[in-house]
Amino acid sequence: PKHDALHNKLNSAIQEVSNYYGMLEEREKQALRSAMIEERSRFCTLFTLLKPVMELEISLASEMSHIEDLVQYLAKHTTDPHTLPTASEQVIKDIKGIDYSTIVAFKTPPSSPGSLSSRKSSVCSINSISSSSSNSTNNSRSPTHKQSQTQQPLQQQQQQQQSQMPIPIQHQFSHLNNNNNNNNNNNRSSSIPV
Repeated sequence: PKHDALHNKLNSAIQEVSNYYGMLEEREKQALRSAMIEERSRFCTLFTLLKPVMELEISLASEMSHIEDLVQYLAKHTTDPHTLPTASEQVIKDIKGIDYSTIVAFKTPPSSPGSLSSRKSSVCSINSISSSSSNSTNNSRSPTHKQSQTQQPLQQQQQQQQSQMPIPIQHQFSHLNNNNNNNNNNNRSSSIPV
């Protein structure tokens, strides 16, 4: 009976160990699954962030192919700088074929004599206006002088014209000196007691 009791305890212990082992395996599986899910989520996030960059790189690569075609085209048409392309040669041929006799040359018409006469008349009218204005100002300033000139004889007018002529500077100073001498003599005579 002791042997049977030990055998039953051993079986129950083995069963318990196997149960714990199964539980441990299940927990390990869950932990491994959660770790792998975390790693996958990080990778998916990284890919979602890199996807626009990769698409841009792909578009740039396609544009680079177009740029390569453009460079080849330009290299083909710029091999000889002293040779014009066919389109430029065609433009030159078209210009050579133009009939210039059909083109009307517009020239400025010469000034008509009517316009010259009108300009001359306008200048004359301006001169007449300026002369009339100057005469009117002279008349308004000295009307009495003009009346006195008309009343005086011809000889007096000539004398006045001679007196209005500019006097040389030396004569002016001599006249001033004479006036000063006369004033001094008058003062001396007045100071002498009678």
